[in-house]
Amino acid sequence: MLTSRFAPAAAFLALLSLSRVALSAMGVAPDPVVVAEHWQNLDLSLLASDPLGSLWNLQAQPPLWNALLAVAAQIAGPDAAAVTAVVTAFNFALTAAAGLFLASALARIGLGPWLATAFALAASCSPNVVYFEAIAFYAHLTFFHVALLLWLLTRVSRNGPLWPVAGSLGVLVSITWTWAIFHPVFVAVYAGALVLWARGWTPVGRSLLAFAAAAALLAAIPTIKNAMLIGLPSASGWIGLNLAQTAPGGQVGALAGCDFVTAQRDAAATPPPDAANLHPVLSQMQKSSGHPNFNHIGLVERSKVCLGLARGAILADPAGWAGQRIAALFGSHQLNSFDYDVDPVGWTTLMGPAERALHASGAVGRSFMILLYLGLWMFALRRAQAGETLYVFLLAFMAYFTLTSHALNGGEQARMRYTIEPIYLFLSAGLLTSVLRRRSHSQRPSAPQAYSPNATAIQ
Repeated sequence: MLTSRFAPAAAFLALLSLSRVALSAMGVAPDPVVVAEHWQNLDLSLLASDPLGSLWNLQAQPPLWNALLAVAAQIAGPDAAAVTAVVTAFNFALTAAAGLFLASALARIGLGPWLATAFALAASCSPNVVYFEAIAFYAHLTFFHVALLLWLLTRVSRNGPLWPVAGSLGVLVSITWTWAIFHPVFVAVYAGALVLWARGWTPVGRSLLAFAAAAALLAAIPTIKNAMLIGLPSASGWIGLNLAQTAPGGQVGALAGCDFVTAQRDAAATPPPDAANLHPVLSQMQKSSGHPNFNHIGLVERSKVCLGLARGAILADPAGWAGQRIAALFGSHQLNSFDYDVDPVGWTTLMGPAERALHASGAVGRSFMILLYLGLWMFALRRAQAGETLYVFLLAFMAYFTLTSHALNGGEQARMRYTIEPIYLFLSAGLLTSVLRRRSHSQRPSAPQAYSPNATAIQ
């Protein structure tokens, strides 16, 4: 009995492992250059020699992803290839865990264990997952966070056990420590609603409210730290540079200096006067690998200026800004998540023909993707209207993320969407199952009705 219970999970792990062996045989592998070059990653040498000081002075983003890189650097040393090997093993473990969480969540909505496992395996072998698993970047970590959150939310019930709620709050805190787009205010609202749902939307005790408040406070720590150290109340010191990307009319005039590459180059040209007193992650122009250091303190000062310039440009033309953001929203949903610029080794050889075919499909292919996403949103909305609270929370999470990723950032939205792909996969399976069940019921012969005088038509 126990063996049969775990057989689907064992089969999933075995087949997933074989798929990665096959991909390696086809030449797909992580590029070690990425972990040293990527603008989100701190200098590996500093993470190896002074992990705590480096993480404390990290201003560009929350610390969790670089903390994991620091662990990898402690294990393997600062060599990019060695760190990449550790990160690759870690990312594979995230894929395996996310797939099992997805299969378990699908079983909660009525899929059989083998069907749920087959769907999760197909999702785990999809190009998007394969792509980001092979990149030393936090995208796959946030994907795992959302898969875990999805699994926990399927276990929340009115007046049920509180461990799924506690786990969900923990995931929300962790994801805010990974990516600044998840704001502490969102965590506070979402946490409060979760607690109310778990207690049947009735008044809750002080202990539960304190629990939700603690989650919101923990989520705010990176923001509070940056406010104290660099004078920006944001978990990312890049907030002004990001917002400037959304300025109506583009980054022209004074906003031209808000481009990331330009801002970093200007910072390198004018070293801060107190550079000797700053931690190297804030003062060095280049990382030890020779790649630009985008955590330089000069980018913070430029970000503050750009924040004001971007606000002014948006307030001067709010209609133009909204129009561009809506266009970006529709445009990004016409692309695959793996439309990114740090491909794994061998990716173009393997996926190049498929990517070219997709782009060649033109308006037809792009329209299909838009309709697919709209269909998933409508499916979730109908389930929410039918009283299924789970879908209310999924829609709230999707709506918050989709709006903020398009309103506060000017590019990479297709890549960003990978974060909430576990929810889209869950909804896809639910929608497909619902359609198949309807067809099955419609094709069944109706049972003969018993005679009823009241149902006999008057001749």
